[in-house]
Amino acid sequence: PLQQPSILEIRTKTLLFQTKHKLDFTPTGIDSRGKIVLGYNEVEICMKGSGYSFIHAADMMYCADKHIRMIKTGESGFTFFRLLTKDRRWVWVQSNARLVFKDGRPEFIVARQRALTNEEGEEQLRLRQLQLPFSFATGEAMLYDQVPRLDVPDPCSAPKQRKLDDNSVSPNSLLGCLLSQDQSAYCEHGAPNNIGSLSDVAFQDTHATVSIPRDATPNPTVGRSLLQMDPIFEEMVSSLEQIFGNTDLIEAVDVGPDELKSWEDSLAGLDFPTGEFNKDLNDILSNDILSYVEEQLKMEGGLVPLDPVD
Repeated sequence: PLQQPSILEIRTKTLLFQTKHKLDFTPTGIDSRGKIVLGYNEVEICMKGSGYSFIHAADMMYCADKHIRMIKTGESGFTFFRLLTKDRRWVWVQSNARLVFKDGRPEFIVARQRALTNEEGEEQLRLRQLQLPFSFATGEAMLYDQVPRLDVPDPCSAPKQRKLDDNSVSPNSLLGCLLSQDQSAYCEHGAPNNIGSLSDVAFQDTHATVSIPRDATPNPTVGRSLLQMDPIFEEMVSSLEQIFGNTDLIEAVDVGPDELKSWEDSLAGLDFPTGEFNKDLNDILSNDILSYVEEQLKMEGGLVPLDPVD
């Protein structure tokens, strides 16, 4: 029985496309899958001129070297470079071009290409830059002190004015293809090409769905200054301090430590942030504590009673 292809196989076959070229690499045809990947139709890709017009400037010399190798050996081998799509984006491809002969003579070039992700293409670019042009075995590399250069001039900088005659550069040469390219294609776009990196920027500019603002009003310090804001409370505390400061009067009133502790706990029940009494504490002060103190003062001390708190 036939085994169903895996998702990876389907994806690989979908991204495979073929192009047909003249011996100078001028495109003459593209299949349906290539039209989807690059966005061009067959007329647009054939009217462009040289195939190097679609290749990234940093890959032109590399592809030209592979082109010469193909003319000599009949096959270029795996080549990794960037192609310009119709919407001015660069897509990495893995290509293998070969010569097609007719009557013993080379007739045209067929390139079989597969679209890559940006990560795969950049890895191949890194490996390419690590290749040394001289051999360490002969000592030429040490003599010329070859070091891979990674600095690339900014393509988005102000372009220099070119003073070239119309007939000085051939439009089919590498320099002519480079000069014919739109410089805006070398400026980075806001959205990446590959699907895998879309998840990296999906939440780049998102914000929290719920925002809890800070309280701009600073919390007041709980202390004596806050308690003095209420004149009734200040008068009551002053009176209680006078009563509690007289030891003989406390003994005469016959208030035990537990009762004093309960009074302190009641005072601690104040709502300090607002400077107001709690409802329960108001009831205690008006009905229990002040009435009890007033009665004991009348009976034992003969002092003038305090004015009742409203």
